[in-house]
Amino acid sequence: MKRVNAVGRARRGLVGCVVAVMSTVLCLPVVLAADGDFAPQTLADYERQALKNHPSLQASYENWRAAKLEREAIGAGYPQPTLSYGLEAGTFWTTNPGLGHTVMLSQEILLPGRRAAWARPAELRGEAEQARLVATTHTILLNVRTSLIEIARLNHHLEIFEKQQGVFSEALNVVEALMATGQTSYADVLRLSLSSEVLKDRVDTVRRERDEILASLRVQLGLPEGTALEFDFRGENDPLAVPVEVPELKVLLEMMAAEHPELRALELEAQVELAQGEIVEKDRWQGPTVGVGYMNMPGMIEGERDDAVMLEVSLPLPVFGRQISLETEKHEAAGQSVRAQRAALQRELAQGIESSVLQIQERQTRLRRYQKELIPMVGDVSERLLADIEIGRGQVTDFQLVLQQQLDLEMMLVDLQADIAIQRANLNALTGGQLEASGARAFPAVEMKAMRGNHE
Repeated sequence: MKRVNAVGRARRGLVGCVVAVMSTVLCLPVVLAADGDFAPQTLADYERQALKNHPSLQASYENWRAAKLEREAIGAGYPQPTLSYGLEAGTFWTTNPGLGHTVMLSQEILLPGRRAAWARPAELRGEAEQARLVATTHTILLNVRTSLIEIARLNHHLEIFEKQQGVFSEALNVVEALMATGQTSYADVLRLSLSSEVLKDRVDTVRRERDEILASLRVQLGLPEGTALEFDFRGENDPLAVPVEVPELKVLLEMMAAEHPELRALELEAQVELAQGEIVEKDRWQGPTVGVGYMNMPGMIEGERDDAVMLEVSLPLPVFGRQISLETEKHEAAGQSVRAQRAALQRELAQGIESSVLQIQERQTRLRRYQKELIPMVGDVSERLLADIEIGRGQVTDFQLVLQQQLDLEMMLVDLQADIAIQRANLNALTGGQLEASGARAFPAVEMKAMRGNHE
């Protein structure tokens, strides 16, 4: 009776492994070093923490703020007036030598639209830096989401190992019971024990890999070491539970072309060069300089002095224009170069999108096959082998082989789910965050406000 119960428990353990893998991924608690204020309740909390005071994000924000201040400075600027003073000393052979004084106040008059033209490049640079700020945000979020997926993957591997360890223990009890009746040998017990020990080594390896990713995640989140924090990837917090279907490739490419921040930044940089060329053309004709002055000089008769009010108007003439034409051509060439870089980047992004879509499709096909065919099949075979071992017709080595195949299939199933989740996160970044409409995936305005508050 005891032997039959052991076989039943082993069968239930095998079936439980299959059910656990095909259902929601239940991961072991994640132990993180935290700063006491960080108590994540959702995956979005990790993303918000990563965006909080991230050095790369702060650097992008400062670049955007510098360009914004440059635009404001140019818009508020105007040529400064010039105050000049001249002294004239008469020579000893003049009729009435003496000192003459001249005071002049002059001001350059800007032609209409020149200040707006000067400010346009800075305005475009500010928009480009803002786009790069968004691009930096997507990169940070992608790195955090990828780390969370990898941690969930390894945690689930550990859970599978734990279940398989239980199955080995149950099978070992069965074999030990049969050894007393002479239906099996000590060699079978040794084989199962050795397999169980090898499984323990694999557990240690996976734990080390998980600890390495956790250390990397702590750096991404800016968290100090020392405080343990538990977090369970369950239900809505499962990073592997992502929508199976993705939009068509054509739709994804349209999203990328319209919304990818790096493409927008490069287009704005090209417009900056064109705006610089327009400034050169507008500066061909500069505004006049108007001056008003007063002059006091010694007169022709000793003791007398003459004074006068002066009015001066000067206007530069663009007689030599070759330099202006070369400057304009230079900025046009620079703009075309940036647009060529943008076209090259768009091709690269399109290739990445197509590659991710193909990987998702291939893994979805394998995932459905594993769930519907292979895992149920190996579960049935393992149950039959246990039944054969019970009546003395089965071999322990065959049972070990099936268990190893089942373990590999279950881990491959988890890997497929994780690969799909990673590729989908990559698609979200490649399309400028269009696959996920939640506020956590777009650059949050509250983070911009928080960074702005550090300087006000």
